[in-house]
Amino acid sequence: MPDQYPAIAPLYSKMQSLPAPSLEQPSIKAILGDITGLRCLDLACGLGRWSKFLLEKGAAQVIGVDISQSMIQGAVREASTSWPAGIRDRVTFHVGDCTKQQLELGSEGPFDIVFGAWLLNYAATAAEQLGMWRNIHANLRPGGRFVGVTPNVHMEPMEQPIDDRYGYAVVPVERV
Repeated sequence: MPDQYPAIAPLYSKMQSLPAPSLEQPSIKAILGDITGLRCLDLACGLGRWSKFLLEKGAAQVIGVDISQSMIQGAVREASTSWPAGIRDRVTFHVGDCTKQQLELGSEGPFDIVFGAWLLNYAATAAEQLGMWRNIHANLRPGGRFVGVTPNVHMEPMEQPIDDRYGYAVVPVERV
């Protein structure tokens, strides 16, 4: 799959500052609980927004992984130019395909928390979804937890567009 993100990176980056994405933070903070001193793996990390969030909430170390080389380059650039030294020194970013049998992270795992915001919805096939779950399992220490953010599968399919009152519009294209 070609890297689609160079073309949309400016819009993707801008979207993160809109009100809608910030609505996820209180729920994620509550679900994570106290992560002080824990090691976290952030799958589908994008530009590193959630990696930074995990570090700010007390994670000892975060490894961010994304399939897009351009997103990882953006995450590295963002961390090195605008994150405080005490945070950026505890993060590492890798390019990796979370759908493959085993992520190549060297000796950096296993992790206390595997985090995947908007990861699972990118699986195009059952085999890719299984690959994601295998990677989650393979990278969790015994007793570790996976925390994910994904669309609600119980929602009725959207028939009408949603206007941009929350910072971006949603337009249904086709049923899947």
